[in-house]
Amino acid sequence: VVFDAGSTGNRVHVFKFSSDVDGVTLVSETFAAKSPGFRDLASKGAKVAADSLDALIDVARDEVPAKMRSRTKLTLRATAGIRLLPEGAEAAEAIMRAARKKLMGTGFDVEDRRVSVMSGEDEGKYAWTSVNYLLGRVGVGKSFENGGGGAEDGTSTVAVLDLGGGSAQIAFAVSDAAKASAPPGKGYVQSVGDGGRRDDVYVKSFAGYGLMAARAKVLATGGDDEDSGGNGTHPCVPAGYVGGYVARARAAGADFRACLAAAIKSLALDATCEDAPCGIAGAWTTPRTTKLHAMSYVYERATYDAATTTKTDALTVTPKDFEDAGEAVCATAAADVATRYPDADPEHAAYLCLDVAFIRALLVDGLGVGVNEAVTIVDQIEYDGKGVEAAWALGDAVATLGEGADPDAIFGSKGRRRR
Repeated sequence: VVFDAGSTGNRVHVFKFSSDVDGVTLVSETFAAKSPGFRDLASKGAKVAADSLDALIDVARDEVPAKMRSRTKLTLRATAGIRLLPEGAEAAEAIMRAARKKLMGTGFDVEDRRVSVMSGEDEGKYAWTSVNYLLGRVGVGKSFENGGGGAEDGTSTVAVLDLGGGSAQIAFAVSDAAKASAPPGKGYVQSVGDGGRRDDVYVKSFAGYGLMAARAKVLATGGDDEDSGGNGTHPCVPAGYVGGYVARARAAGADFRACLAAAIKSLALDATCEDAPCGIAGAWTTPRTTKLHAMSYVYERATYDAATTTKTDALTVTPKDFEDAGEAVCATAAADVATRYPDADPEHAAYLCLDVAFIRALLVDGLGVGVNEAVTIVDQIEYDGKGVEAAWALGDAVATLGEGADPDAIFGSKGRRRR
């Protein structure tokens, strides 16, 4: 059982596995989500935040028979919402203590260390492992030396972009040459696997560049009156905007190209570069040679006006598609967004122009995706005939089963390729 305490809400994943001498095989997943999360409830106290888990605990209990709960490991990992909590580290730790106490009373196998704040790099690493396992790219008896599946450029695996609310993670397999060029001791390239089954993966988490956190960054830059602290009109704000940020619309409404320029500026691509080549906020980067899969808010924003039949539909988009969508949505007044984009969450509809511009900036200017390069966006991945959430939780679950082993070290040869 894995609880994901994210920046915009809490989620629970209940995984059922079978195991034998060849490793662990995923049988099924049950998923549920609940909002608000720890971040939004922090001001009401640690107990209130911890109590928000109750409905999800009930989901886990319904899925796991009582006689098996004491043998079923449970983890809770808090992500960027807690890492960036405005109330500070003391409030964050109080929430984690309250959550730990609550979960230890559930009857599941819970240990102190399994209720923790997850690093952004682990979040990215486990997301990469989860997606590639569900796609059959890892855990199928391949050698992971030299960048994945024996391919020296890592082309047997896919790159994974996870755009959350508070942070964004990018992870992809790299060659031996890329690994050798990485700045030593800074954790940019991590070894995923065990024994003869290894993959060198570039992993970087960008705190404050999740979609919700990025809104404040974008609105603080590129405005028409920056000298007044960003309180002037802004090209990302639609006509008729009323929202929680201090921003005013231009008389003509939003402008996608000007909004995109503000989004690019928010990436701090001109920040001090200690180890070249650098990308977002001065972080070292290396060229990606694998195809990109994007999930979470990239999928959600891209599908607001897309015709999908099921959540397991794998859609292909390009940054140019985001540009075209951005031109349309930024030309739409705030009052009309809900009508034109009925799938958009009403709470976030006024920010759709900004969100689309930021995703386009992140992909092309931040991560080097070609304007016309195909990006596969996923919400769930079909595995053995069933949809499994594309999320880091699966990687964390298997790591927990192995008590500290990297996920694909115990996937064994049972991974089965599905679309």
